[in-house]
Amino acid sequence: MIQEAVAKAVNQSVETAVNAAIPPAIDIAIKSNMHTMVEKALEPIHGKIDNLTEQLNLQLTETKEQTTENKKQIEKLASVVNNLEDKSEEHEQKIAALEETVTKLEIDKASYILRLQNLEEQEGEDVQQNVIKLLAEYIQEEDEIKVKNDIEAIYHVNTTYTRKNKLPPEVHIRFAKKSLRQQILTTAMQRPLMRHKKEIKILRDVPWRKREKRKLYKKLVNPIRKKGIKFKWLTPEGITFNYKERWHKINSVFKLEEFIRRFGEELEIPITEESQSQGEEEEEEEEEEGPEKQEGRDGKRTQEAKQEKRPKRTSMIPLQVRTRLFYRKKKSNR
Repeated sequence: MIQEAVAKAVNQSVETAVNAAIPPAIDIAIKSNMHTMVEKALEPIHGKIDNLTEQLNLQLTETKEQTTENKKQIEKLASVVNNLEDKSEEHEQKIAALEETVTKLEIDKASYILRLQNLEEQEGEDVQQNVIKLLAEYIQEEDEIKVKNDIEAIYHVNTTYTRKNKLPPEVHIRFAKKSLRQQILTTAMQRPLMRHKKEIKILRDVPWRKREKRKLYKKLVNPIRKKGIKFKWLTPEGITFNYKERWHKINSVFKLEEFIRRFGEELEIPITEESQSQGEEEEEEEEEEGPEKQEGRDGKRTQEAKQEKRPKRTSMIPLQVRTRLFYRKKKSNR
């Protein structure tokens, strides 16, 4: 189509030029000869136009084919991306299910553990025997062997809180049965545990994952605690408490923000980031010092222990390279 249009335009221009150059009075034969001469002179131009037209047609065809191929590749890539997204969602669901399972296992494990804080010991004392005797007297159990049989392990744990406040290491007790643990907690609600005229705090152990979830609710927990409102932590997350003759169950971020929007001014809940951070620090201290509703610090203790055991690198040069350099220097000195 391009070639035909170009040829038609050239013929019209030639005919117009010939008619304009030759007056009507001149013989028709001369006019035809001139027309023939002009066409012969324009034949190379026609050939070039034909070549250019063919090249343009080939390029258009190749472009169309390439566009079609690109569309097919884009469709394939889109299908691959969709499959990857589906697999990613499946993996995320599996990871979430595994995390939930691990959290449940950690909660179940923590339900057999109690922490004794501020328990001072003398050098050479038998920790296990002292703790068993102390607990038996505390719950008024005459048979110490029965208490000993219900305890699996007693061990020391250094925490950030004890080091910061220069307290003795915590004593952790892992029970074989929950009944003895619950009996101790029930007694702790009635009277404190005393030794050498010093109060020993009985604390629950809360898993690291559960403690991380509780951080979301600290900005609400600290103000209601200051107001003297009793609350209870929920599993796996959230709190429940009675406020204005109504029970509130806050177990999601949405419910938390909605409650703060409604009652934040009445409870004097801080809004600025600085006041929130201060409230969180106070909350951490109160959780350590408060009664049985306390959080354990297993996750943080494990990380700190790893950091303490990990040797510090004295040089950025690898050990093998440093060894080679050492022996080379030694040989050169010889």
